[in-house]
Amino acid sequence: MVIQSTVPGVITALRTLFAAVLPAGFPALFIGPPPGGDVPDRYVCVAYGGDDRPGVIGTARRPEYGNTGDVGSEAYGVWCAVSTASGDQDAAAQMAVTDGYFQTCVAAVRANPKLGGVLQAMGSADLGPFEWSIEDGGNIATVFFQVVVDAGWVS
Repeated sequence: MVIQSTVPGVITALRTLFAAVLPAGFPALFIGPPPGGDVPDRYVCVAYGGDDRPGVIGTARRPEYGNTGDVGSEAYGVWCAVSTASGDQDAAAQMAVTDGYFQTCVAAVRANPKLGGVLQAMGSADLGPFEWSIEDGGNIATVFFQVVVDAGWVS
């Protein structure tokens, strides 16, 4: 019996979902950390929780043999980040821009908890913990947020 993780499919689904709801021409949507060098002023990352944590962390439960359907599951969080930077707005305005993108991403996940069918009937995704990072006097505002997934599978 082979059980395949939903993590790769969920990462792809989140990237697709965020791309669909962010404004046309949104500069960057990365899987993993933004590349070094010239990072755009606005970006969203999937499977990136900053330099101090892994992109995905979770646990799996093996199927319980003998039970109807031999149901197993995995539960994990996919860290994501949305960040904006500007040298010409005040801190409150910059944080409001970032929060708008963050709320758009959260609303998209909550409107599509099966992530386009990647998660089976018993699985779902929602917002988990989140953290704000404010730098450069508020000119750089980043929200690291976790999309928590409870994914079930039948072996």
